[in-house]
Amino acid sequence: MVPSAAGCSRGTLHMCKTLCSTPAQLKRQMHTLDSVLDALNRHHQRATYGAVAGLLGKKPRSLLQGRKRDWRHSWVVNQDTGMPSEYSSPMIHPSIAEHAYILATEDELEEWLKDSAA
Repeated sequence: MVPSAAGCSRGTLHMCKTLCSTPAQLKRQMHTLDSVLDALNRHHQRATYGAVAGLLGKKPRSLLQGRKRDWRHSWVVNQDTGMPSEYSSPMIHPSIAEHAYILATEDELEEWLKDSAA
């Protein structure tokens, strides 16, 4: 149920949107694509398209649509190859394989983001 200004039982519409949100909605409000990309780039950590898309409530295929193919975006990778899709070598960060482990699920990515912010 989407709250309306008139029908919100918890006060203002803004508060109701926050208090009435599901855990998945709250998770999406906490992270943006840019904040995830910044953290992955800062720590040289790969995450799958599916993990990032799941965290943000988006579809993996359209996650980076309209964005540059560059080093910062290259940390989001295909689950099978461990590499970004349709990137040529100069577009891929030179340290892409620095860490063997790839964050493959939304839950793993969310936990890693919490730990990396601490």
